[in-house]
Amino acid sequence: MSKNINLEETLAAFSAYLTEKGRKQSTIKRYAYDIKDFYKWLRENEKLLHIKSWRELSEADYVSDR
Repeated sequence: MSKNINLEETLAAFSAYLTEKGRKQSTIKRYAYDIKDFYKWLRENEKLLHIKSWRELSEADYVSDR
């Protein structure tokens, strides 16, 4: 990827978006936890290295490595 992902800034922006849409804080916290977990998996499995990987990821990839 040509651009580094700043997870905290991205989560803050996404949380603000969800707040504007009227989502409950408990829902936003659960989403943030899941996103952080997914981001950790991406880093550990070197999936952030290539944008092409994003097109090839499947739920099975994520579940099989857990």
